Amino acid sequence: MKMVPLIPDPVLNKEEIVKSPTIYDVAKQAGLKTAAIIWPASRGAKTLDWTVPDCFSNSLWQTYGTASLLAECKQAGIPYEKTGGMVQTGKGKTATGCMCRCSTNVVRTHRPNVALLHLVEVDHVEHAKGRRPRKPTRL
Repeated sequence: MKMVPLIPDPVLNKEEIVKSPTIYDVAKQAGLKTAAIIWPASRGAKTLDWTVPDCFSNSLWQTYGTASLLAECKQAGIPYEKTGGMVQTGKGKTATGCMCRCSTNVVRTHRPNVALLHLVEVDHVEHAKGRRPRKPTRL
């Protein structure tokens, strides 16, 4: 049996993980422009026009990210190439801010019809603490 990490994107492509059409698959099939930044299970997705996959690895971003988008980010001073290390060392707020800037750049420059952004830090907190704040316990 093959062991798959919690975040499988560094190991598996989208077609190996997702077996049903995604919202961006359906949008692309309808002739719409699609974008996904750090979207889970999107590595190698053929129906994304602009993407930075959720793999936290600079080398995988270079391989599976949209080359023109990465070049645009670099030109705009968005340090995407440092973001993978930020996430791995627990500096998620900085990484999320960087990816928000990348997503904003895509929306302003390319005007995709569907744009997805995975807010890594929000996701991390919700996994750790749940979506709803806990009520204080009275003694």
